[in-house]
Amino acid sequence: AEAPSRFGRTPAERGGRLGARACLDSGCHAPKREAYKKAVVHAPVREEKCEACHNRHGLVGAVILAKEGSELCYTCHAASKAGFQQAHRHTALKDAGPTKPGCLGCHDPHASATKGLLKRAGNDLCFACHKQERFAGKVTHAVAAQNCRTCHDPHASGQANILLGPSRDLCQKCHNPQEPKLVKAHSEYNVRGTDCSSCHAPHASARRKLVRKYEHTAMAEMGCPACH
Repeated sequence: AEAPSRFGRTPAERGGRLGARACLDSGCHAPKREAYKKAVVHAPVREEKCEACHNRHGLVGAVILAKEGSELCYTCHAASKAGFQQAHRHTALKDAGPTKPGCLGCHDPHASATKGLLKRAGNDLCFACHKQERFAGKVTHAVAAQNCRTCHDPHASGQANILLGPSRDLCQKCHNPQEPKLVKAHSEYNVRGTDCSSCHAPHASARRKLVRKYEHTAMAEMGCPACH
């Protein structure tokens, strides 16, 4: 005799035909309906189109995806993939592959409480991979402490360190090099066009004004006028 399935009836008892059931109506996945009730829900989940990403049949206990890694995401987000092909890419994307998380390292594929389906909010997501203590010090850059994305693109950029633009341009968005107080602090030297990060740490420092740990002894002991 044909053994009943885990859902109680054999194919013969159902008239010899297998009837399709919605994934979220099945005995296995029904509890997910509650789990997916979050502020941001991925469109295929919201529309209950599970098979946009998953194959219906496969090995028991396996997550049967239509494609491997980020390539599955690019099935719909092809325009994003094109934008990521820049000189400097976030390591999470660069290392994407069958054994690497790729997009899923930062994004939840089903639902999230955070915009963009992010797994964590704000800098907490960045610090999941980047050790927070490396960006902490006696003096911390206020912008860096608030949101890494103020200066960095989370995916790819034409600038080193996936910056949103040249380092000096980013600094001067907030710090006007012609502001009298700033001019005085630099002994009347015009810092426009210079790379601020050559002297100042962009994240944190043990010294005032985020001055880097190491500097020319003459400047440290006698100041700029000693030479200029």
